[in-house]
Amino acid sequence: MDQNEDLKLLYTDTQHFNDVLISSFLFKKSSSSAATNKLASDHKQSAPGTSSPDIGGSHHWFMRGGFHKYWCVLRRGQFSYYKDKNERKPVDVIPADQVLDFRVRMDEYRLDFYTKQKTISFGSESQEVLRGWDAALQEFVSDRRRSSLPMRIYDSGNDENDNECICEDDDDDFEILSEAQPQDPEKERDRNVWSSFKVPDEDREFYAIYNPEQPKRVIQTGTLLCRVKKRLGRKTWKRVNAVLENTSLLIESVSSGRLYKKIDLNGVVDCVEDEKSRYDTGFAVITYDERTKFRAPSEQDTIEWIMNLKSCVLVRKKLEELKSLCEA
Repeated sequence: MDQNEDLKLLYTDTQHFNDVLISSFLFKKSSSSAATNKLASDHKQSAPGTSSPDIGGSHHWFMRGGFHKYWCVLRRGQFSYYKDKNERKPVDVIPADQVLDFRVRMDEYRLDFYTKQKTISFGSESQEVLRGWDAALQEFVSDRRRSSLPMRIYDSGNDENDNECICEDDDDDFEILSEAQPQDPEKERDRNVWSSFKVPDEDREFYAIYNPEQPKRVIQTGTLLCRVKKRLGRKTWKRVNAVLENTSLLIESVSSGRLYKKIDLNGVVDCVEDEKSRYDTGFAVITYDERTKFRAPSEQDTIEWIMNLKSCVLVRKKLEELKSLCEA
């Protein structure tokens, strides 16, 4: 009897895992570099106020060449897409625990998936279809967060982690390596305007530390190695000072304090462990536009950086939820 109950529960869980939240045809850009460059070029050349074409028009950004039409299916346990509606073998399958976040851009008829490996973009001919995907993905992401697993980032490239690849501080030779995403005028969600909310007593300390509404405060500082762009005669990693505030992550020169890069935390999707680091101290900060890799001096430092950065992301999500409740 117990065995039958176990089998019944397993069958129920499998059914739940395969529940279809939404399915439709979407357009995906070609993996060729030519199509990628064309998309970036199209975005740069688009004039403000002209990014909302009529439904079904031939002037959608994904109709300009280098894009393919796929049958896309979102289940509770995964996202997959197929060459056509009747195809049984998927082109690609992304498990739920690999999806970090998503963004729907109604004005561009665009849907972006942020996964641990990469960012995948799809286009739709209809805003109504996109609204359906937006609602389904909200449920999908909520399910994933309730059963979240430890996150790791995977990189198909070879990571050079040897100490001889470390460059000491040099203000004149610094160019951060980031896996950039296509640029657009609105780089992050509308998270810049906050209201004052009454928070639960048990969360007061958490909000006091990470809340972006509070006066600027330093959460964590330390020396990190930052992955820089390859160039003849340049080392792969560079030693930098990192300062995590409740509003941004600052990357500075070790010797002069010169600001190399400022990452607005409103645009951070997640911070995950970098599995490719042979020293187990690597992590990546993933924003809506790029991925930047770091290495900490120790595993404990890595854990603290990841936890603090994740908390900065979480507090913004909680504030969004509180804002929605107040407006309801």
